[in-house]
Amino acid sequence: MSTIYSHLMTCAADQKWGGQACEDCAGGSFSAGGTATTTSCITCNADKYWNGQACEACPAGAVGAGDGTLCTCAANQKWGGSACEDCAGGSFSAGGAATMTSCTTCNADEYWNGQECTACPGDSTGTGDGTLCTCA
Repeated sequence: MSTIYSHLMTCAADQKWGGQACEDCAGGSFSAGGTATTTSCITCNADKYWNGQACEACPAGAVGAGDGTLCTCAANQKWGGSACEDCAGGSFSAGGAATMTSCTTCNADEYWNGQECTACPGDSTGTGDGTLCTCA
């Protein structure tokens, strides 16, 4: 029978040492990996995200997605690199992951439906700012 020297073992990110081998962390929990002395995984609070080494507070204006994986900006905001920023007038976003770094501008014959630009129905025309369509 061979002896496993746990002090020489290295577990990958999002794994922990289970006594005999590395084990995956349960969904929604994390580990930086490293030496086999890491025997537990970390769960981030709802207002935090896992940055690869530790749980970190979501930046100003962003909220945690609830699973510790990322922070999200609200609708009609984009990620500005360190905080959520409002979209400029006439541009929109559905909100979501802090990796969304731009807002969408609708064409003159479209309106923003909360998720995407949509063509104005029938013979109606857009107001030009993406907010609504008017009847002809």
